[in-house]
Amino acid sequence: MSRFLASSLDLSLLPAPQVVETIDYEAILAARIAELTAKFAAAGVAYNVGGLETDPGVVLEEADAYRELLMRARINDAAKATMLAFAVGADLEQLAALYGVARRLIAAATANAAAVYESDAELRRRAQIAPEAFTTCGSAGAYVHHALEAAPELIDARPIVSLSSSGQAGVRVVCLARGGDGVPSAGALAAVRARLNRTDVKPMTVPVAIAAAAPVAYSVAASLQIHAGAASAPIQAAAIAAAQAMIAARRGLGVDVLRQAFEAALRVAGVERVVLSAPPVDIAIADDQCANCVGLDVSVVALDD
Repeated sequence: MSRFLASSLDLSLLPAPQVVETIDYEAILAARIAELTAKFAAAGVAYNVGGLETDPGVVLEEADAYRELLMRARINDAAKATMLAFAVGADLEQLAALYGVARRLIAAATANAAAVYESDAELRRRAQIAPEAFTTCGSAGAYVHHALEAAPELIDARPIVSLSSSGQAGVRVVCLARGGDGVPSAGALAAVRARLNRTDVKPMTVPVAIAAAAPVAYSVAASLQIHAGAASAPIQAAAIAAAQAMIAARRGLGVDVLRQAFEAALRVAGVERVVLSAPPVDIAIADDQCANCVGLDVSVVALDD
């Protein structure tokens, strides 16, 4: 099985690293006071005020325990910075560089706006699949890696095995843009086509075609029932934010639009019942399609208690 398709590629499924310890201030303080008490006893000094917060020895140990807590936390952060699953920012860029991957520039800086670069999540994913491109054997991950490298406008790509009228097998790489309705620009498609047809990238005997994702329009409309007297504005705002997050999560190649997913997302704190009127049914999205939400309407209705 390709590494790209393996379930272990999901870094969230990995067990917590043992090098990252759980830090407890009270446990650190208790250990330090116990050690202080033992040293006093060894020196022949009776020390029985370790439970008094006003004792100078306790005050010093509290200060030192907090400094130890900060130091241990810093060690934890340093350990995480060496792991692809946890590294962020410049630390993640250093790890990605080991795979020959650099953070993509999405939009150049202008006089009125700073430059926009891809997110940590996108860079982390590309670093994960970069080893797929070390060979020209044509694994699924290799096509995705090269497509995303060729055009920063893309948020995703998917290779699909295709057959010509003569029965010859080939690969059609479907590209999804990060903005708009998901259809990439002609320039982005041309860049992907040029890269995937390089002799050092594609298998010699495999024809490769580039295609834009086909957007499937849908709307989300829901009425939220809440108890009378509850503040409707914050509940509505939270529900809209949750719906927008779900829309973003379902905006991918081959990701179905599921009513149950939106009903669960809209059931935020304070909502008694969700009446979802759109989409009226689940929408199946093919591998070369992407869901494109064109409308979001969330209303709130107070119930008569």
